[in-house]
Amino acid sequence: MLKTKEYIQKLYPVLYAEEFKFKESDYTMSAAGDQYLLRKREELIRSALCYGNPKATTKADKPLEALTSFKPFTIRELEF
Repeated sequence: MLKTKEYIQKLYPVLYAEEFKFKESDYTMSAAGDQYLLRKREELIRSALCYGNPKATTKADKPLEALTSFKPFTIRELEF
């Protein structure tokens, strides 16, 4: 359970990264038709999960904050 919580906390900011292009009106969020967006999303996720983790088998070159900017969070999201 603790590992799951840790992963969710690491991935949550990725949804609000400008490069991820999350739209609340489009819950499918598919990037299958856009290879650039797909690669960028993979890079963001890899960075969030692997950067600074010595046990990670896949390495990330940069921290998540260096790859993108973020949309503002709402008060409700901060409670998460």
